[in-house]
Amino acid sequence: MKGKILILCTLIIGLLLISCGTTVNIFDDSLPLEKSANLKIIPSFIIRQYNGIQVKLKEGTFGFTGFTIPAGQTTIVYDLDTGRSFGDVRYYGKDFSFTYNFEAGKEYQMLLLFSDAEGKHKASNLGTTYLSLFLCTDNDYKNPLFVYQFK
Repeated sequence: MKGKILILCTLIIGLLLISCGTTVNIFDDSLPLEKSANLKIIPSFIIRQYNGIQVKLKEGTFGFTGFTIPAGQTTIVYDLDTGRSFGDVRYYGKDFSFTYNFEAGKEYQMLLLFSDAEGKHKASNLGTTYLSLFLCTDNDYKNPLFVYQFK
């Protein structure tokens, strides 16, 4: 019985931490949410510019940083630093960018994963793999909307 209670308490605390783990940064708070897109960004990506405008996002305490932006064609400039979130190996670089047409009312995730030469997700970095940015919806990294390989 004690084991079940401990598991239940652990699950509840985990869910609370996940729900609190996203800090929301709203680019234009006068824009209705239904005309905006939401990005969840892992700590390895440091967003520096949104459509040529310098931004400094508040980082999430336990996880993702949230960034609510107007829907539409968007160019994001970011740095990469995995020092806090990717194990013993540290990857870093500056001034990467990507452009994507974000849809209103959707939530997107910027994930850092390994991919093969064709941009398909790989579960490990064994063999020929590339550290890659995966832009996904619904955490569907097997069907990414966009993949950028850091070579």
